Amino acid sequence: SAGPSIPGSLQNVSHYLRDKRAESGNLSDSSSGNDAAGNSAAKDGQGAAAAQRPRRRPWKAIFAERQVIANNWRRFRYHESQVQAHADGILCVQFNDEYMITGSYDSKVHVWDAETLELVSELTGHTMPVRALEFDDCKLFSGSLDGTVKIWNYRDGTCIRTLRVFENGGVISLYHERGTLVVGGENGTIRVYNIAKMTSFTLTGHTDWVNTVRLYGENTLFSCSDDMLIKRWDLEERRCVHTYAGHSHHVQSLQLSTRAPPASSLNGGPSMLSRVGRAPNKEGETETKPFMISGSLDSTMRVWDIETGECLDTIFGHVEGIWSMAFDSLRVVSGSNDGVIKVWDTSSHACLFTLQASPAAVNCVAISDTRIVIGDNEGKARIYDFRDRRALEPSH
Repeated sequence: SAGPSIPGSLQNVSHYLRDKRAESGNLSDSSSGNDAAGNSAAKDGQGAAAAQRPRRRPWKAIFAERQVIANNWRRFRYHESQVQAHADGILCVQFNDEYMITGSYDSKVHVWDAETLELVSELTGHTMPVRALEFDDCKLFSGSLDGTVKIWNYRDGTCIRTLRVFENGGVISLYHERGTLVVGGENGTIRVYNIAKMTSFTLTGHTDWVNTVRLYGENTLFSCSDDMLIKRWDLEERRCVHTYAGHSHHVQSLQLSTRAPPASSLNGGPSMLSRVGRAPNKEGETETKPFMISGSLDSTMRVWDIETGECLDTIFGHVEGIWSMAFDSLRVVSGSNDGVIKVWDTSSHACLFTLQASPAAVNCVAISDTRIVIGDNEGKARIYDFRDRRALEPSH
């Protein structure tokens, strides 16, 4: 909101105050005038700095907003918007509070304003479909079936560097964290890059497309593949240390949790943490155990104990294959070949809501604590926003 009206710009404030003091007899000589001007300028500088600092919102307002969001999730009330993001199917999507970025069969990457859904920039350079992307505050990594990963400054649309990752196949998946870039290939191999040093090594073991790669801790990597297997790799020893088998079709996605889900489920049902993420120790107390969730074209999701490799649960519900999956501490969202998305309780594994989101396959999904974003095979990005207090759609 606008402050008190002060003549002139901020640079002239000290002169203005000095003149006003002189008029009232507060300035008796040049020395005192300089001191007064200096003090005034210092105060004005502090005021300008304070004005630039973001104002802290009252905790009651934040609490009320979070309550609205939680209630909307519980009732599955949302505001839906969509954009024809590409001329062909969307293969990957990621978003934050500021941007939404999509990659497509049309070989392009589009950067969108996350609030207005206006196109900010179009990144061109790949010669085949863009299968994977990851971005942070500074840069964007995009991986394509042309065998390359491009590193972009997505804010100004410039390509910083192009990595020729595979000579005999395309890039299917990628993941970037703490200076390490992992790339999964069409030929079943995985390349691991140190971005700062631009060195790399190769992991072999899968026999088909590597659909998802995820880093876990400092030296562990997980991958899933069309060979129906999930593998755990030791990056120091550069070898596979465990294989998780159980799916009967291509494993398309996996997500990792470094801690157990919350102690109570969203729908108020009984907690099943004893078989998901927590087990009693010798003293009878519960201890947190990390877990992994995988999604497959066999239409199921599986929950795994990361350490032992035991399959803790198989989750049924989708009629057709699951192409993509995302989760946070409270809920899992999965998208399938028949255009359906389902929201699941992370704790009890109960299906909370089912939505016919698209007439085409849901190729990719992303989730935050306020939104679900999907990309379908018709090139549309659909956003389900649980923040909006007005015009919220009822559950379908």
